[in-house]
Amino acid sequence: MFKAPGAVVYWFFWMMIYVYMLLPFINKWIINSKFVNIEYLLIAGFIFISIVYPLNNQYLYLISDFISPIALVVLGYYLRYGERKIFNDSIISAILIILPSIVMLLYSYSVVGTNILFVFHRYSLLVVILSIGVFCFFKSSSFINDSSGKLRLQYLRLHFAVTECI
Repeated sequence: MFKAPGAVVYWFFWMMIYVYMLLPFINKWIINSKFVNIEYLLIAGFIFISIVYPLNNQYLYLISDFISPIALVVLGYYLRYGERKIFNDSIISAILIILPSIVMLLYSYSVVGTNILFVFHRYSLLVVILSIGVFCFFKSSSFINDSSGKLRLQYLRLHFAVTECI
């Protein structure tokens, strides 16, 4: 099935199916665990992805493709409900967006030059840090959130309209 022409471009479809199937188990684990345990899991995940990609091992990539989406779900929960004030600061969010972007551009330029851009793996450390920055930016932005910290309905409608057009 995965050897069929064009099947590789639908990696996100299979990833979403198994993440949705695992969500009840992940939810039960998150509800019954302390935030410290979630932090340990996230630290272990960061260590894993910082080791996996420099090693360039195909089997570790496969393990990462299975573990990383689950870790991103846990990371999203942690960022949304965590008590770390650093993730509620828009300046920190901007740093978490700009700094990895600059590092990725410089690395891409140093590796492949100006002809093409180096493509980072979707679960590489810099991409995960960039994702954290974008999530925290939307969480901490005053023009997207109202005073209660909830996303405004018109932005959700706009997001829905844009995703329907894609």
